[in-house]
Amino acid sequence: MRQEINRAINQALDAHPEARIVYENLSVASMRFHARSMNAYLYASQLGHIPKQLAWAAAKRGMAVHTVNPAYSSQECPRCHFVSRANRPDQKTFRCVVCGYHDHADHKAALTLAARWGDHAPICLQDQRGSQGVALAAT
Repeated sequence: MRQEINRAINQALDAHPEARIVYENLSVASMRFHARSMNAYLYASQLGHIPKQLAWAAAKRGMAVHTVNPAYSSQECPRCHFVSRANRPDQKTFRCVVCGYHDHADHKAALTLAARWGDHAPICLQDQRGSQGVALAAT
């Protein structure tokens, strides 16, 4: 599995040498599921190897890799920054209940993470008295 991860990362970096690489700073070691099968899959998938290999391969090519805060990234709208569980009606769909923005959840996640690059905190968690009128729903 590690060999396949290494191969995929090398191919992606070779294909996009000018890319800015941004990903969530998730602690894979702390991920736990109620189902034994999901825990076994998580352990077997070697997900913890991906960030280490990505950082090593990017550094080898002189590329920078950046991590961002993952808080509410799956529930935050990239257009209006409203956060709510209701924005994710299912695993693959994102539909903002405020502005109506809709997209595939994975594509929306890429937009959200790219927008968070360079920020110390996600927009949805910043001071909400600003001109953006950001609302944080109960999650």
